[in-house]
Amino acid sequence: MRPQHILSLGVSAVILGLISVSLGCSSKSSNPSTPQTTASTVSGTESTYDREMYKAGEGGHRGLMEERIKKGKDINGVNPKNGWTPLHAASYNGHKKLVSYMVTQGANVNAVDRDGNTPLHLAVGRGHMDTVQSLLLGAPNVGIRNNAGKTAGEIASASMLAKFPQLSQ
Repeated sequence: MRPQHILSLGVSAVILGLISVSLGCSSKSSNPSTPQTTASTVSGTESTYDREMYKAGEGGHRGLMEERIKKGKDINGVNPKNGWTPLHAASYNGHKKLVSYMVTQGANVNAVDRDGNTPLHLAVGRGHMDTVQSLLLGAPNVGIRNNAGKTAGEIASASMLAKFPQLSQ
């Protein structure tokens, strides 16, 4: 690869590539049911991260989210600190109405963070039933396993599984 092509990849991609080469790592998982990409590769790159949009997701602020989308900001931009997208933040905090809106605006329900968790893993783990319902409307892949090898259904409570049996598929 020529130097100008390397520069076009962005700093994060180059650094991750160098680390992988030096450690002899592969981006492919040996476990076929484990996600093989992080939110940054699924959803874009960390360079598309918009702090205001992330804060809107975190705080449940639909008006701010709408404003950032209208300005062309990436709804799937990744927070470089934790690998979360705004949908991860909204799901973790139980902002069901904002989650529903974000799903209709193209938020990636299957984006995985650094720990392999999807927004569904986070909502299920926090017991946010209404948020789980909103996420399920986006038809997430319920078979995605996090880095601990667990699907969202495998970390769900009995009452969550009773309400959403599709989590155990």
